[in-house]
Amino acid sequence: MALDRRGRVAGRVDEVAESAAAVRAEWGDWFDHHTGAPGFLRFRRHFTVLRATLDAMADEVTADLARVRADADADADADAVYARCRHLDDCLMLARRLFRWYAEKYEQRHDATAGATLRAADALVWSCWATAFDAFRRPVPPAPVVYLDHRFDALATPRKTPPTDLRAAGDSLVAEFVAELPVAAIALPAAAQRRAWWLVLAAHETAHHVQLELPGLREQTHTAIRGAIQAAAPPAGAAPGPAAPWLSWAAEMFADVYSVVMVGPAAAWAVRELQQDLPPVMIRVEQGGLYPPPVLRLALLAAAAHTTGQLPEGTDPLADLRTLVEAAPVGAPARQWTAAHLDTAGVVAAALVELLRPITPLGQQQRRTEWSRKLLRDAPKLTGLQDRAAARVATAAGVAAYQYAAGEEAAPAAGTVRLLHGNLVSTLGACGEDPVLGTALPAAEVAAIAQRLAARLLDRPVTGGAASGPPGAGAEVTG
Repeated sequence: MALDRRGRVAGRVDEVAESAAAVRAEWGDWFDHHTGAPGFLRFRRHFTVLRATLDAMADEVTADLARVRADADADADADAVYARCRHLDDCLMLARRLFRWYAEKYEQRHDATAGATLRAADALVWSCWATAFDAFRRPVPPAPVVYLDHRFDALATPRKTPPTDLRAAGDSLVAEFVAELPVAAIALPAAAQRRAWWLVLAAHETAHHVQLELPGLREQTHTAIRGAIQAAAPPAGAAPGPAAPWLSWAAEMFADVYSVVMVGPAAAWAVRELQQDLPPVMIRVEQGGLYPPPVLRLALLAAAAHTTGQLPEGTDPLADLRTLVEAAPVGAPARQWTAAHLDTAGVVAAALVELLRPITPLGQQQRRTEWSRKLLRDAPKLTGLQDRAAARVATAAGVAAYQYAAGEEAAPAAGTVRLLHGNLVSTLGACGEDPVLGTALPAAEVAAIAQRLAARLLDRPVTGGAASGPPGAGAEVTG
């Protein structure tokens, strides 16, 4: 027999209540398990913020549902009740989508191979992260969570930046939440599970987060670049405007120079490996792009390594790049413009190194060389792994070891690759502190973040449309 109107409406409200309880239980069980689990203790600062935010969202849904139930009991219009229930269903699905976006990153650590690689990455990221805040005498905030992505390029998801995997229309609000939560993320190439020297890319990605988290550093970067170029003689053939187009590349230029300060010339090796191409491509400018032409990016990296004393005395860091530009089969204007900006790259590199003066560049060439040799042996014995710089030294040594192996053999033998990878992962895993990643945020700040995002979730307009259905604990939300 069909339900009467009141029973049908009450049943719809009950569905939402059950869904709210189910999704809250899902993430509650997840946090209860992971917060104290081996390998996850370092993320408890992250989990505190994430759980508080998700619970606040569930609280808001439950409170609003109580008002909907009261209206239903008072014989409110059934259509209006159903519309509000659908709205709350959508809120729960978005909250679960937010939970799963983060949970999937942490859950990679359950896999033995990925987990070992990510623990190695944690050591490098922590060294690159905490070093900056200590040098600038600022409290160390929670460090980014690192995960593996099958796209080859590394990616940073800084706060205030929508993640690339949350750019579908249906994920826009979740992307806003990720961008505002103080839990940043770094994606590294999945190839690092087999070739750990690719973890070197984490130095560049960590720099993006450092620049956004240290107060005023983004603005200081622009000021330093503009001032350095204006103080230099204007390059012949350059585009109009004293700092054009370098300011549009400022974020990437900062990250590149920062990576050199952190891991030395190994940073330039990674960029060259990723961007080496035919000469016309190497000097081609992408209008409105975030990166300079690859040849100018390599010039900046080389100049930064030279400025920080990480290249041999008497080295001309730009010699090979000048030769490439001079021989490139392109028109004279493009060649002249690029050649002029090679010198500008040196000016910009010097300005950014000066901006980062409080941070001591990696140096330690003798230790890097020694470790690079040992990493190519069985069961290497390395000392001094507990100091803050050890993970950066080990990563730079791993890159140098791979370069040496590649130079000695037409292609490094599979056994050499496996040996070096295993040694580097185990070495990095033993490096530095075993940190809880950053200082705890004040409880009042955590509560304010949670309440602000929860209120925004519920404040979305209530609209009609196709039924979304109750999310349930096992439902998957897609964009």
